[in-house]
Amino acid sequence: MGAPLTGPTGPSPAQGRGFPGSWPRSPRRSLFSAPARVFGLAAALLTAAVLLAPSPASAHSTGDTHHHVTITVNPSTITEGETTTVSFSINGPQAQTFPSERSKYNSAYMDISKSEASPSGGGAVTFVSNKRRFSWTSYLNGLTGFGTFSNTATGTVRISTVDDSNITGPRMVTVSGSIPYNTQSYWYSVADAAPVFANATLTILDNDTTISLALGSSTINETGAGNSTTVQATLGAAAPATVLVAVSPTSSTDFTWTGGTTLTIASGATTSTNMLTITARPDNTGGNKTVTLTAVPPSTTYTGGTATLTIVDDDALIVLSESALTVREETTGTYTVRLNIQPTGNVHVRASRGATDEYELNKTGGSQGSTQDLTFTPSTWNTAQVITVIALQDDDAAGSIFNISHTTINANTADDYDDAAALLPLTIMDDDAAIVVSRGTGPLALTEPNAATYTVTLKGAPAGNVVVDVSSNDTGAVTAG
Repeated sequence: MGAPLTGPTGPSPAQGRGFPGSWPRSPRRSLFSAPARVFGLAAALLTAAVLLAPSPASAHSTGDTHHHVTITVNPSTITEGETTTVSFSINGPQAQTFPSERSKYNSAYMDISKSEASPSGGGAVTFVSNKRRFSWTSYLNGLTGFGTFSNTATGTVRISTVDDSNITGPRMVTVSGSIPYNTQSYWYSVADAAPVFANATLTILDNDTTISLALGSSTINETGAGNSTTVQATLGAAAPATVLVAVSPTSSTDFTWTGGTTLTIASGATTSTNMLTITARPDNTGGNKTVTLTAVPPSTTYTGGTATLTIVDDDALIVLSESALTVREETTGTYTVRLNIQPTGNVHVRASRGATDEYELNKTGGSQGSTQDLTFTPSTWNTAQVITVIALQDDDAAGSIFNISHTTINANTADDYDDAAALLPLTIMDDDAAIVVSRGTGPLALTEPNAATYTVTLKGAPAGNVVVDVSSNDTGAVTAG
C-alpha cells in the first residue's frame, strides 16, 4: 500500500468524533493516490492507441490490485463539425483494509479540461456541457479490527468542433482529467505530494483539404460530337498558398489529354486557374468504358478526390444483318444475328416481338413463338444465326410497323456483354383489299342504253380522306358517272 503517514503519531483532536483528524498536511496521498499514477500511465497508453483510430479507444490501469482506471474516447478521430464523447471510470480500492479505530473517509474531485487544438487556425473546440467537475466521497466506519474501503466514480463529457473555412490539416486536442492533491481528504493514507491526472488525444480531420475534380460532363462519346470534356480542381476553402494538383492517369489507350495533366490553384483561390481537356480515343472494341480520374495532392496536408468519366462506345455489340425488314402478311422474312467482339464467356441474346400478336419469330431448329433465345460462345461469337419472321393474317387492311428487340439475358451472360441491345424495325404489309365493291349477286349486267349501279366502300376507317378513281377499260361501250 505504501508508507504510513509521515505526520505526528497518536490521536488527533478530532479522533473518535467520526471526522478525519487535523494533522498538518504533510506530503502524502489519498486512497486514490496509488492508482492515480497508474491513471496517468493508462492515459499515456490511451494517447498512443487512439491517435488515429476511428473506433472507440480505451485504456485502463494494470499492476495495481486496489484500483482500476478506464478512459474511453469514442470516437477518437472525428471530422470538423462533428462531436465526440470522453468517458472515464475510476473503481477502487476494491479490497483495501485499514485498522479501524475511528471513522475514515475519502473525498476528491476530478476536473476535465482540454488544450487548444494544434495546429491553430481552425474552428473552435468546445465542451457541449458546462459540467466538467466530477466528485465522489466514500466512508468507512468501525471501532476495532479491519474494514474495506471502496470508491467508484464515472462521468462523460461531450466535445464539439466547428466546421470552419480554413485549411489547417489534421489537428490534435489533448483532453485531461486531473485530481488536484489539495482536494483529497482522509484520515489514514500514504505519502504523495503530487496531483494525479490522465490524458487522451482527440484527432480532428480538416474537411476543407480535399481536392475535388470537376468535370464539364461526366459522359462523353467515343467519336464525333461530344467526345471531350474539361477537368478542373477545386478546394473547400481558399488555398493558403499555391497548390499544384497532378491528375492521374496521365496516359491511356482510351483517351488523350490537352493542356497537360497538372492543375494550379492559386493562393487565395478555391478553383484552378487552368482547365484540362480529356478526349476519347476511338477503337474497334465494344462496350462503354469507365475512367476514374484522381487528384494527386502535393503534400499530406491535402487529400485527393476522384471523378468518374464514362466513355460511350459507338461499336454495336449485337450485329444485325438488316437495318430494317419488310414482310407481307402470310409470308416470311429472315435476318441474322451475331456478336461484334469475342466475349469472355457465353452470351445469351433474346429476340422478342413484344406484346403484338401479328407475327411470330423462329430460329433454325426452334419452335416459332413470341421470343427466341440465341447462345453465342467465345468460339462461335461471330457465327451468324438466322431468325425467321412469320407475318400472320389479320382482318384489317392496314399495315403495321414494329420493333424486334434483341437484349442479353444478363444473369447468364458474360459481364462484358451486360445490357447489350439492338432493335430491328419491322413493317408488315397487309394483303387485304382496302376497297369493297358491292353489286348484289352475280355480275353487273345492263342492256343498251340502260344504266346500272353499284356501291364502293372502304374496308376500314382511313387516317384521312381517300379518293377512289373509277374507270372503264372500254370507254366506247361503258362510261362511269
